[in-house]
Amino acid sequence: MRGSTTVVAQIRGDDPWAGIMDLDSVGEGAATPPLDEASIEGNAEYHSRERVLRDATALICFDRNRSYGPVDVMYKRIAAGWAEILDHTVTEEQVGMMMIWMKLARLCNSPDHRDSWVDIAGYAALTSEVANAKKD
Repeated sequence: MRGSTTVVAQIRGDDPWAGIMDLDSVGEGAATPPLDEASIEGNAEYHSRERVLRDATALICFDRNRSYGPVDVMYKRIAAGWAEILDHTVTEEQVGMMMIWMKLARLCNSPDHRDSWVDIAGYAALTSEVANAKKD
């Protein structure tokens, strides 16, 4: 999974460039630990675009990737299952779009639920990768 190996994997301190890393040089446990619950309430950094994107990157490149495997395999598996249920063809790109829509539907009820925003960023990146891989 390397369209570009340079991603924001960790951002520390006030320097927004401090965390730009080459994923090929990052090993296990590269995701930064979450802030403790006491420091989250009203914490602007926790809700910043950099933190949301960094957390999405950590999930899709490390945690979820290790747990669920390659995105193309997982999206194909989901598409096949949904196609059976719906009796209709479902593409891998549609899987990503529907996962994003599910998160948006949940946000209609709780627009400040940060995890859904992180997940949407992750699904967008994964779906872009899957869609562009089909062009090759």
